Amino acid sequence: MNQHIFKKLPQVELLIASAFKNDAKELSELAFKAIGDSLKSVTTMNPTELQAFDAQLFETLLHVLNDPTRRYDGYLQSDIKWSICQDSKNDNFLDDNDVSGHILDGVYKVKQFNYSTNLTTNLRTKVLVWKGKIDIESCKEAVCEFLNWTGDSHIYIEGVDNGEEPNTIRFILGS
Repeated sequence: MNQHIFKKLPQVELLIASAFKNDAKELSELAFKAIGDSLKSVTTMNPTELQAFDAQLFETLLHVLNDPTRRYDGYLQSDIKWSICQDSKNDNFLDDNDVSGHILDGVYKVKQFNYSTNLTTNLRTKVLVWKGKIDIESCKEAVCEFLNWTGDSHIYIEGVDNGEEPNTIRFILGS
C-alpha cells in the first residue's frame, strides 16, 4: 500500500503530515493496518463512507497519539541528567538562584524549542517551583516527554529559563 491512499482520507493525511517523524511513521503503519483490515476497500467506498472512515480513523490515531503512556524512543525519566549544580541535595528541589533567570513560585507549562524542526513543542508535563526552588523530577519528566515526542537526544538539563510567554519555562539541553 502506498501513501497516495491517504489523499482519500484528508484528516488522517493532515495528522500524519503534521506529526513528528517518529509519530508519523507509527501513525502511517497504524493507518495502513486499519485500511487493510477495513471491511470495505477505501478505493470502493462512496464519499459518505470515506468521510466517516476518515473521521473514525483520525479519532483513533489521535487517541493513540495523545496516550500519556506511549514511549517512542524509550527514554525514561531516569535517563535524564540534571547537570546544574550537581552537588544539590535538597529533596529533589534546586535553589532557584542556581538556575539561569529568576523563576517565581508556581506551576509552569513547558514550551520547549526544537532546533531540529524550528518549532516549539508544548508539553503536557508541568514543572513546580515552590518556595524559590524548582522540582528536579518534574523537570526530568518534562525533558523526557520532549525527547520521546520529538526524537531529540539531548539528555542533559544544563539550564532553565523563563519562557517567552507568561507562566512558561524552557530548558537548555545538552548532550
